[in-house]
Amino acid sequence: PTARERERPRRGQPKDCARGMDYFKSRSLALPVQPMDVCALGNHAAVSLIDGRVALASIGELEEKPTIHLWQPHPEGTSCRTATFLDGETLVSGDARGQLRFSDLERSASGGSASGRPQGALFGGGSESESESESESEGEGGSAPSDEDDEGPGKGLGGDGATCIARVDDAGRTFAVGFDDGRVEVYDRRAPARTPTSIFAEQTDFVSGLEVANSGRELLASSGDGTLALFDLRKRSLAARSEDDADDEMLCVRSMKGGKKVVCGHQSGVLSIFSWGYWNDCSDRFPGHPGSVDAMAKVDEDTLLTGSSDGLIRIVSVLPNKAIGIVGEHLADNPIERLCLEPENRRVALSVSHDNVVKLWHVGELLEDDDDEDEGGEKVSGSDDGEGEGEGAPPARKKHKKGKRKKGGFKTQQQAQRSAFFSDL
Repeated sequence: PTARERERPRRGQPKDCARGMDYFKSRSLALPVQPMDVCALGNHAAVSLIDGRVALASIGELEEKPTIHLWQPHPEGTSCRTATFLDGETLVSGDARGQLRFSDLERSASGGSASGRPQGALFGGGSESESESESESEGEGGSAPSDEDDEGPGKGLGGDGATCIARVDDAGRTFAVGFDDGRVEVYDRRAPARTPTSIFAEQTDFVSGLEVANSGRELLASSGDGTLALFDLRKRSLAARSEDDADDEMLCVRSMKGGKKVVCGHQSGVLSIFSWGYWNDCSDRFPGHPGSVDAMAKVDEDTLLTGSSDGLIRIVSVLPNKAIGIVGEHLADNPIERLCLEPENRRVALSVSHDNVVKLWHVGELLEDDDDEDEGGEKVSGSDDGEGEGEGAPPARKKHKKGKRKKGGFKTQQQAQRSAFFSDL
């Protein structure tokens, strides 16, 4: 049987688990063009579009039809590849030319995109001529606050497109950007110059994913050259890098198990698991996806959502490695390009494929199931070592009694003398 046939529900399982059915409740956000990336924070989701626009939608209530606001932070005809919330008011986005732009959410959403001109403050990337021409067209309702309207010099930065953005600190003051040529740049919004504070060029192919570790002190980067790199942001240097594996592109990365493990998705459909501190090669591999693992979203320290090229979103357990179930799918055989989980409430997952929709999945019951299992585990764990005894005989008491016994010995000297006296009779 094929992989899809094996994932069909058996007798006694709900029919919603079958392919073509959405097991988890979902809702679609219809968009005018193809989405490239999606991010969420609180009750809002931002979607970067292929025509350079950004869509902002409310995702607080899945029952209601959300309102979508569009604005144009990047030049028309240049795809907006990635976007990330820095805080509740500011969004940073990157395009195919490598330009980064800030957008004030309230002012950008109210300004609209009827003019089709770029709106937002330029921050790095691009050429000087492009920056000057675009800055003249700004000043509409969608522009960022005036203190960020100064354009960056745009020198010393490559023209390769941005591939992914990650917020480094919780306050959103610093963020990291990955590019097509394998370069990683770190920016600080407080710096007077619109240039990166750190540049890493250790990988030779596109940066496919970024993951912040150790409270913003370190940064993980997966690359199309098949390597995983660890950067020390304080020392501004490369801390470690895995061996090259050019035959199997590394497409996404997530930190798991309280930072002790790092999981990477590959083009071959394998999940490679690295142990923290041992970066030369992975310590475990978990095959099973019929297509490439293009995206991952972290549910908790033990559970991932994976998006594959076969169009399915799966629930995967990490150590023990096993496939738990299926969340749903987009149109048949459309690959899942991006996947994220709203970080505050962690009740809504968002996915992007090649259709002109973003799907919202209500996955809150995953966390509810985890809570139930934890409560049940506390009750069962006390009787696992009972060796067939009832629940009323705790194993700790048995071990304690055995530990007091001394083989062939006596507790006091008086008892030893008494034993010697009776032995002569």
